[in-house]
Amino acid sequence: MTQLHLNPLGGLAGDMFCAALIDMRPGLFDELRQLLVALAPPRGLELELTDAAGGVHGRHFHVRLPSE
Repeated sequence: MTQLHLNPLGGLAGDMFCAALIDMRPGLFDELRQLLVALAPPRGLELELTDAAGGVHGRHFHVRLPSE
C-alpha cells in the first residue's frame, strides 16, 4: 500500500498535486479522466498532463473547456 503524507505549509497547487498523484500511480489518469468526463458540462473537457520546464522534474495537470 502506498502512503502519502502532506505538509502544505504555504498551500498546495491543485494541478501539480494531481500531476504528482498521477506520477505516483499512472493508472489514476484514466480513472480521473472518466470521472471528470462524467461530471463535465455538455461541451466536455480537455485534460492534459504536461512536463514542467526547469531543473526539477514536475508535471502540470490541466483541465480546460474546449475552445469553440
